[in-house]
Amino acid sequence: MSADENLLEIFAEESEKTKKLRKKLVKHLALIDERVTQQALDRKVNEIHRWISRHALHRIPLKNKDISLFDENQNAAKVSQKISNFVLRLNEQFKDLQITKIEDSTLSDKEPVDTF
Repeated sequence: MSADENLLEIFAEESEKTKKLRKKLVKHLALIDERVTQQALDRKVNEIHRWISRHALHRIPLKNKDISLFDENQNAAKVSQKISNFVLRLNEQFKDLQITKIEDSTLSDKEPVDTF
């Protein structure tokens, strides 16, 4: 008894529709496996090489460029307009908070004034 058969005993019985679909999928996968031959792989390798050759004019020469996965933000992406606007709004709010904090502190330093 295989592992698949052991699992089938644990779970509920499959419906006829599910069994039919399972057989169809197994046949389909077997057909795909038959198509994957050494000749088919070699043919695909040749197709890829031809595609690379055809598009060689559009390639950028990288021999003179230094490429690394992380360049310590030497070439950081441009900040989006949305983020720029957000930062400006935060700065304005921060300035407003500082002004009100300064006003509050200057008012508390003064002597109370009698208003009779």
